[in-house]
Amino acid sequence: MNKIYQKRSLFYKKPVRRKFSGFTLIELLVVVLIIGILSAIALPKYTKAVEKSRAATAEVLLASMTAAAEECVLITGSGYECSRLGMDGFSTSFPVNSRGTTGNEYFDCGAIGNYVSGGKNVMTMSCVRTTNDYYLRKEVGKNADTRILCGEWEERSCRNIGYTEAVTVNGARFYARPS
Repeated sequence: MNKIYQKRSLFYKKPVRRKFSGFTLIELLVVVLIIGILSAIALPKYTKAVEKSRAATAEVLLASMTAAAEECVLITGSGYECSRLGMDGFSTSFPVNSRGTTGNEYFDCGAIGNYVSGGKNVMTMSCVRTTNDYYLRKEVGKNADTRILCGEWEERSCRNIGYTEAVTVNGARFYARPS
């Protein structure tokens, strides 16, 4: 018999090649795992960068406030006189996000008083983060410390934004940026 005329069995089916479209479950799980690992690495770095930019904004406001206070101290000759003239009452709040709508996203900045000790006659300006993580302070006046110092209520708050050098002022512990 010729091969052309051979009959096939009733139970024999010609193999059909299927085209698969899409991804297998394993491939999808691998992609999700890779995205999870990348986000776990990137998110802490992003939040740290955001907080550093917020602190930099507070430093700029603190610098402008201390410029005004320094002018007052130069004119009157003492931080006490500036306090008496109402410089202590100078304060402001500003949002640290673009919306400015959430109550816990503010810095409260202002003069927190003056003191005379150890040859210093200074007025202290500060910006306090309203979430009470940390605050920035700067002295203005005769023999004042010219650095912006960071005090913290929560562990490592100052060090997370770049203030790593430990400094003691009047028995209190602060952190300064390394010089």
